Amino acid sequence: MRKRVISLLLVFLILSPLTILISSSNVAFECNELQSLPIPIQDPAVAYYNGSIYVIGGNTAGPYPVPNVYVYSDGKWVQGPSLPFALAGARAVVYDGSLYVVGGANFTNIFGGVLKLQGDHWVVVSNSMPRPVYNEIVFVYNNELYVVGGANFTGFTISPPSDLIQVYSFQTGQWEIIGKTPQPLSDSGYFFNGTVLYVVGGYIGYADDTACVYEYFPANNSWVKLTPLSSGIEGEALGYQQGVIYIVGGYFFNHGIIDPGVVAYYYNGSWYYPGFVESVPTEYSGYVQVGDTLYIVGGNELPSQDFTNAFQSIKIELPPPRPNLVYYTAGNGTVTLVWDDNSSSGYYINYWGNNGQRGSIITYSTSYTFSNLVDGVTYHFQIIPFNKVGNGTPSEIITLTPFSVPNTPLVKVKLGDKNATVMWRPTFNGGFPIEGYYLFIEGGNLRFEENVGNISSYTFTNLTPGVTYRVGVIAYNEFGNSSPAEVEFVAITKANVSLVATRLVNGLLLSWNSSQPSKFILIVSSNGKMLENLSLSNYSILLNLPFGTYNVTLEAVNQAGIQSTSLLVNYYLVPPLPQVQITLEGNLLNVNWTDTPYATYYLVYVNGTLFENTTLNHVTVPLTPGKTGVQIVAGNALYHSEPQIYTVYLSSYSNVVITDTTSTDANSTIVHSILPVTSTVDGLSINLTTALVILVLFIVSLAIIMVVIEREK
Repeated sequence: MRKRVISLLLVFLILSPLTILISSSNVAFECNELQSLPIPIQDPAVAYYNGSIYVIGGNTAGPYPVPNVYVYSDGKWVQGPSLPFALAGARAVVYDGSLYVVGGANFTNIFGGVLKLQGDHWVVVSNSMPRPVYNEIVFVYNNELYVVGGANFTGFTISPPSDLIQVYSFQTGQWEIIGKTPQPLSDSGYFFNGTVLYVVGGYIGYADDTACVYEYFPANNSWVKLTPLSSGIEGEALGYQQGVIYIVGGYFFNHGIIDPGVVAYYYNGSWYYPGFVESVPTEYSGYVQVGDTLYIVGGNELPSQDFTNAFQSIKIELPPPRPNLVYYTAGNGTVTLVWDDNSSSGYYINYWGNNGQRGSIITYSTSYTFSNLVDGVTYHFQIIPFNKVGNGTPSEIITLTPFSVPNTPLVKVKLGDKNATVMWRPTFNGGFPIEGYYLFIEGGNLRFEENVGNISSYTFTNLTPGVTYRVGVIAYNEFGNSSPAEVEFVAITKANVSLVATRLVNGLLLSWNSSQPSKFILIVSSNGKMLENLSLSNYSILLNLPFGTYNVTLEAVNQAGIQSTSLLVNYYLVPPLPQVQITLEGNLLNVNWTDTPYATYYLVYVNGTLFENTTLNHVTVPLTPGKTGVQIVAGNALYHSEPQIYTVYLSSYSNVVITDTTSTDANSTIVHSILPVTSTVDGLSINLTTALVILVLFIVSLAIIMVVIEREK
């Protein structure tokens, strides 16, 4: 198997030097030789069925019609179910998932019917065609089989072929003749794209063929004549690609000389002859198009006209057809174009504006959006498709003026005490003045929607604290509305705050709570002097302050305002019981104590009367005979300790009993022996007996002196 790519301007010269009509239009063809058929074949029926190419009947060398069926699949040929009788010049179609063979002829007769492949054999579904034909045109439209023209004679003759349009109904099984062709036709190249039948050339009788080209519309049974070929042709293959029809091979005369394997295409109302040829020039081949590839089977090889078993594929690459714009719109400084895919490699888009702005872009998709255009300026756009062979037909020129509804405004909300002020400003007006705003809000039981005109703020009152509200603003100009700008907020009020002071050993603990989220300002002052001014977000603070009296003010600050509360705090702690030591010097009682925590002064009471207010830690109390009560109290500006109490007994004999009556512990009694004071009295003398008596009494009294110190609390 050989593969050959046909290059531009390749001319196949046959019998003599020949001038080929070559267009300046860019075009490319690719022709490949595939696996050859098992036998040479001419004029077979060919169809694409179940993913394979079927070659049915035809003439083999002799020529002899054959019933053979060959199937090409996965790169190789296999034998298919043979026809019940030999046929050449038949045509094949696929309808409703089944393969049909129509018409054809052999040595004995013309088959005027329809065969259907059913499993592994063929069945005759009709044998009553009004005029049996072969080498006809066959296609299916609207559940009906169309048979157009075709030869209806046997043997050597120059009689014209049929000009009838015969239609077979698959539903009723009946035939009818619905019209005629513009002229008798057989051996024409044809292609049906589902809507339009294209017919090129054909044998018209009297040993002549035609250069005519037609479109047939089965929807209304009408014919349209197109630009004819430069010369008559018959027995060629016809392909269809991107709205372009093209012929390959056939019996084609150019200025009276046969032109083997000619390739020509019809583009924008004209025929072009680029000088390409088939790999194996043929006529009266069978052919079928699968996708964008035309497969050509067998035929007479030119110029020898020997039957061939060649199997070829050919593709045509044309400049792209005109793009069909399906959508275009202008926006905010933008223009968007969308067009149908016409199998181009890419697209140039040229644009120019009335303001002098112009440019060109390239894209490989079927849509493009221009940005950075000026709103209000008129622009013009044209799309030019291209592929590897050149630029295609430009699209129509589209004229658009960018404009826009306004962009979404910017919105913010300022919260107040049970109110909210909604403020907004435009971002871009779309190139045209903003005429006003729509404002809406919802939340709780509030529903509000209104055109508020061309203002920039609005205040909502009597809102419910704690409720979430959704507010939106829509700007509009003469072209329409912007997208809504939406924000949510929670309504608030001034915060209710409560403040608590806790006196601790290591400082003053201030704590508080608030009914609304807030920032807090704490101000602490004493004697008119500010000591602390703190901005806080938490709910407590420990202040390391000396003992004293303080004014504490707490301000709760939020968007609704300021709410404050104040406390007068005496920061003192209760002093503990003083620790006292007592000594006696004569009739003077020395009272001493250690410094007491949290005390700033001490009170000394004698017999219930304040004797001393001192910051010292000692005092001297004179005693008189009898009972004397002494109390020592530690104090500060706010608190007094429990008193430390002592009771002192002083006898006339200078005997002293001191009792700590603060304690209830009996074991705290202590006896102190205090020597009597000896006085000398002028002019007084005593005898020895009296002195002994006094000495005895002194010893006795010395034995009974006790100092009982009893601590009471």
